[in-house]
Amino acid sequence: MKKIYIVIICVLLTFIPTFIAGGSYYYTQLQPVKQDTVNKIDIVSPDNTLYVIDKESDSSGFIEFAITMNETSEKILALPDPLLNAPYFRFTYYSYDKFSEYKYYFTNHSSDAYFIDPAGSAHRISKDSAEKFLKTDYAHCIYDYYKVPVLTINNDSVVATNAEWQFKGFDGEFTTAKNEDSEFKSIETFNAPSLSFDIEPDELKIRLSENDDVLYDGYFSELSNNDFSGHSANAQITAIWYDSPDRSYRGEVIYDFTLIFKKPPMFFISDTSATTGGLITVSVLDAENLSDINITTEPSMGITPVFYRDGDYARAIIPVSSALIPGAYKISADYNGQSAKEFVVDISSKYTASYPYNVDKTLFNSLYTTENINNYNKLFNSFFENLSETRLFDGKFISGLPASTFESADYGDLLTISENDVPFENPGVYYSCTTQSNVTAVNTGKVIYAGNDALCGNIIAIDHGLGIVSVYKHLASVNVKSGDNVSKGDTIGLSGRTGFISKKSAHITLARVELYVNKIAVDIDPLISNGLVVTQ
Repeated sequence: MKKIYIVIICVLLTFIPTFIAGGSYYYTQLQPVKQDTVNKIDIVSPDNTLYVIDKESDSSGFIEFAITMNETSEKILALPDPLLNAPYFRFTYYSYDKFSEYKYYFTNHSSDAYFIDPAGSAHRISKDSAEKFLKTDYAHCIYDYYKVPVLTINNDSVVATNAEWQFKGFDGEFTTAKNEDSEFKSIETFNAPSLSFDIEPDELKIRLSENDDVLYDGYFSELSNNDFSGHSANAQITAIWYDSPDRSYRGEVIYDFTLIFKKPPMFFISDTSATTGGLITVSVLDAENLSDINITTEPSMGITPVFYRDGDYARAIIPVSSALIPGAYKISADYNGQSAKEFVVDISSKYTASYPYNVDKTLFNSLYTTENINNYNKLFNSFFENLSETRLFDGKFISGLPASTFESADYGDLLTISENDVPFENPGVYYSCTTQSNVTAVNTGKVIYAGNDALCGNIIAIDHGLGIVSVYKHLASVNVKSGDNVSKGDTIGLSGRTGFISKKSAHITLARVELYVNKIAVDIDPLISNGLVVTQ
């Protein structure tokens, strides 16, 4: 037993130097750094700008000043409460293999400056040291308007190439800002570009030159009176902010870049009036990038228009939902912030009727379940994935069933399920057929689904391009398969009585034809009467 104790003591004695060295290193790390051993300081300002001060290139003597600032400080119990969550400067002092981090809290008042040392102790910085630091470039971010204004052109930011920008710094004295490195940019535009500044100037001039020719030299406000289509010009903007007693900034800033003038896109709308369930088509000529087309509606029409290529045009078919409140709707369009255009569309309600939807009780109990409803919703959403980005349909649409069939319920009619008094809006047209009838494609397109669903029975979905999808439900049989290309009038199935349907005489078959644009049900009748209306 005695031998075991001796072994343990020997092992502990072996590790004592390591413990002492580790503790000494940790204690040393917490001690203030000494001026004669610091070879570098990294400063990270509250705006996350990194400054590296190396002893060999420290011509201003900042390292000596920083050490002196620390050594002449007054230790206090804690930081003032207002500074506990305030932004700070992080100083990292490097001394050979040792580094120490300090947190400095400066305001634009020299009597209100503090730091926290590596051990967590708080110190008040002397007024003289604080004043000296507040006059350095590192302290610029403390003051309002310390950055040279940034120019935004057609949503692209441009940094100044030459700036005489001054802001009020310590004690209200004007200080010259440090200019950032700029990148020469080429920006596409249509006639006069859209300009904005984070600080709007009092005077704004622009000079355009191409090769040795001056295209324009004058105030920016008059630039739009000229047509520069087809030109690629060197542009120089001069912005001036006047000196004023009530301002904390002043200066003259120059921005250089290239403007490539392109033919401006033109916007058209199919109609300025519409009925719920109808369609409005917005067309854009000379739009290179569809993602740069922006459409907003006020009040909101509850849609995000999707643009597709259609020959030389880009088109978005906007469905007028039956849920919209009648009234005037403003449609605002622009291309990357330019070529802005506004249209006002008057929307009125389509007349709809109400009918009971009588369903056999046994059928209701077996089919109208949460699981079946969720399964159909999932299937329905899948119809709108990977749709054709070009027009597949041609000319006017057709009804999809023979003229001898009877429309037992129209688009938008309110149908109430008799078994539970749940109303639903009919998204399509119910056709009742005295004999089993051919169901045909309402227009040319591609079959994206052909199968069976508990609620809708045998079902077919066809993509017609430009976001238009037709859906056929309750069929007796399906004559096509997913991926088939069909032409307008092709037989795709037979009317039937499959799925969740209302009570009818045994000899009556049904088919429901629905039309959707971007998942919103629309009335097929206008497309049967007029086809897709576009104005260009």
